[in-house]
Amino acid sequence: MKKCFLLLGPILFSLALQGGVRKILMAEVPVRKTVCFSVYASTNYSTKLYKQSKAKILLSIWKYNRGKQQLVWSSTIDAGSLKNYPSADQALFKEVSIYNVKEKQEILVAGYKVIYDQKGSTIAYDKGYIVPVGDSTKMLSIPI
Repeated sequence: MKKCFLLLGPILFSLALQGGVRKILMAEVPVRKTVCFSVYASTNYSTKLYKQSKAKILLSIWKYNRGKQQLVWSSTIDAGSLKNYPSADQALFKEVSIYNVKEKQEILVAGYKVIYDQKGSTIAYDKGYIVPVGDSTKMLSIPI
């Protein structure tokens, strides 16, 4: 029994010097993060000017860890014509939960890309937002 304690002491001491004991005893508990996307028309697109205008929204969630990026989730919202998109009070809503996020090691980024098309001419813009540490839910409003 004494031999076990004599052998165990130097092993624990060397692990403590390397930070291994802290990592073993203080292992990070993965959390669940939720991202809510809300898509709506920001103006009235019912006039003739917008009759042949279309919009498509690409939604995505990325995980960054030590310089590596990983696409965790993606989806496309394509209601066709701009007039088909609902107003802000009846917005299209998608809620996505991402499990096993290690907040101390990983950064979660939610983003979207809006692509407008009018008679074959396209224009696009994109935005991304970091899901803050400690917050379990991030809301993204996407006006088109």
